[in-house]
Amino acid sequence: MRTVVRAAGLLRGHPVVRAMARTDPALTYAAVLHPTTTWHQLAWHWLSDHVTGHLPRGAEQDTVTLAVLTTALPYALVPSRNPQESAG
Repeated sequence: MRTVVRAAGLLRGHPVVRAMARTDPALTYAAVLHPTTTWHQLAWHWLSDHVTGHLPRGAEQDTVTLAVLTTALPYALVPSRNPQESAG
């Protein structure tokens, strides 16, 4: 669960993702999950570096990264209850 919370925080913490999530969550969700978009590549890179980087590169890391991304994304699109995080 800590991994999902950390991943959601990393995604939500990006100012553009935060703004997109407020204005069009469905578009943000599609953009981050579609493998050919810049957002997907950015989210994947963040998660690979900060969340699943301890795993061996390759299929294992890719599988876990995808699982974390798809699990964390809905939480990342929900506005934070923490006023300091929402302020950026």
